[in-house]
Amino acid sequence: MATDCIMRRHFDGLRPVDEDGRTAVRKLPLDEDVMVTWRRARNIKFHRKVFALLQLVFQNQDKYLTFKRFRAELQKELGYGETYDQADGKEIFVPDSLSFAAMDEDTFQTFWDDLCNHVLAKWLPTVTREELEDEILELTGAHPSHGQFGVGA
Repeated sequence: MATDCIMRRHFDGLRPVDEDGRTAVRKLPLDEDVMVTWRRARNIKFHRKVFALLQLVFQNQDKYLTFKRFRAELQKELGYGETYDQADGKEIFVPDSLSFAAMDEDTFQTFWDDLCNHVLAKWLPTVTREELEDEILELTGAHPSHGQFGVGA
């Protein structure tokens, strides 16, 4: 049985970062070897940036009626998903999941870069990458001018 928990490296090894992880580790029998596989944990603030950008573009377009359809089409344009042939000869596109479990931090970074480049080229050709990222930081309350907790200094 596999158990996932987020760990943080300390000088003396890895430690769980939350109560769920501590509980999972406590359930391990003492002196029993376990196989560990790790991947970089996703950053929730980074995740919020991506969805803030997606929402910003969705709210400023009129081609797609639902966010779900908009996101699926955008992911299709970027190549993040699979296209399947149906029995009737039509194709169906299934977008890749952007969930923490499905996409590691490095892949998510690549998705972010591809998304920004696409949005700038297709919808915001007069905006710079820096201006776009500043706007997203403003929307998420993570702009450095907002201090540690997203409020004015």
